[in-house]
Formats: sequence, C-alpha cells, structure tokens
Amino acid sequence: MSTWLKVTLVLVTLAFLGCASEQHLVPDVPKPSYTLPQWPADGVTVEVEDVRSPRTPDSEKLMQLIRDTILHTLRTTGTHTPENMLRVHVAVIQHSASFSAGFWTAQTALKATILKAGQQVNEWTSVGEGRRWNTLPGLLEPQFASNTAFQKAMDDLMSRLAAGPKF
Repeated sequence: MSTWLKVTLVLVTLAFLGCASEQHLVPDVPKPSYTLPQWPADGVTVEVEDVRSPRTPDSEKLMQLIRDTILHTLRTTGTHTPENMLRVHVAVIQHSASFSAGFWTAQTALKATILKAGQQVNEWTSVGEGRRWNTLPGLLEPQFASNTAFQKAMDDLMSRLAAGPKF
C-alpha cells in the first residue's frame, strides 16, 4: 500500500472515529447586540428552564447565558404598573450536536412564553440548526455547529421579543 493511501486512510479514520456520540456544548455569547428598548428592566422577569431529559452538565451555564442575554437587552429605566409587568419564560427544549455521515449537526430549540398580568399573550418556539463538515478531529467542529444553531435560535427569539407586547 502506498504511503499516500495510508495517510489518506488515517485521516479519514480520524475524521470519523471518536466523534459518533452526541455532545452537549455551552455555546459562545451571541454576537449581535440585541435591544428591547420598549421593555424596562424593572418591569420584566426572566425565567429560563432546561426541560431536556436527562439534564446535561451544560444546563446551568446554558440557562444563565440565555437569561443574561435577555436581561442585558432591557432598558434601565421606565414606568410600569403591576398590571403591565411582563414575565418571559424560556424553556430549552433541545441543544445538542451529533455526528453523522461526516457532518456535525447541531440543533437548538427554545420555547418562549410571554405573560402579562398573569395572562399568556404570546408563545412560540425558536429553532436554529448548524452543520459543519468534520475537517478537524476534536471539539472545533461540534462547537462551531453548536454556536451556529444557538445563534440562529437566539436571533429568532430576540427578534420576536422585540416585536412583542409594549408597556
């Protein structure tokens, strides 16, 4: 067998071995700067829960990242009354990366519910997907796919929040 063929077989084997499991990764902080200028920080509560079963080691960090992203977009001052307080509830339905046929595919699904004065005013699911060819063994490719999926889901979540109820 030629040296070139051996090297090729080793590279192909490395590309496929050790990657066949599903991974749960904490994504990077979202890149865009979101704003919710119509929502005062003292008039909104944000709850995030991870409803995946079983819970994964990344659960707490992922929930904190989502909560912090939303809270940092609120304006610092404003007027509100108890009857127009908003509660934003975000449930992490899915956030994982899996390997198949040479690709890392990551999915993120976030279910958001907005309640005003205890009444549900809006609910939706924001979904993102990222795919990445497994060119390098290790965590680079699944992390990139995971970041892409998370970014797309957060972009959708934040744009819908921005279009949501006004004070």
